[in-house]
Amino acid sequence: MSLRLPRIYAITDRNASGGLAPSAAAERLLRVGIRCVQVRDKAAADRDLLPEVEAVARLAREMEVRIGRGSGAHVL
Repeated sequence: MSLRLPRIYAITDRNASGGLAPSAAAERLLRVGIRCVQVRDKAAADRDLLPEVEAVARLAREMEVRIGRGSGAHVL
């Protein structure tokens, strides 16, 4: 399966966003028109990141946006 990415592909990063939660960063990105977001928090365990990813997935579904998680091609 081939995944075609748009020209602008945003990646959430808690450190780069000044400590902003991945879900809050993703929401900001989606609201300004970004249509492909990867949710990432290298310091978080998967079980801790899951609620963030679920929140972004809900918002993404509402806005018809693709999201990804981690270094793999996990598109929700």
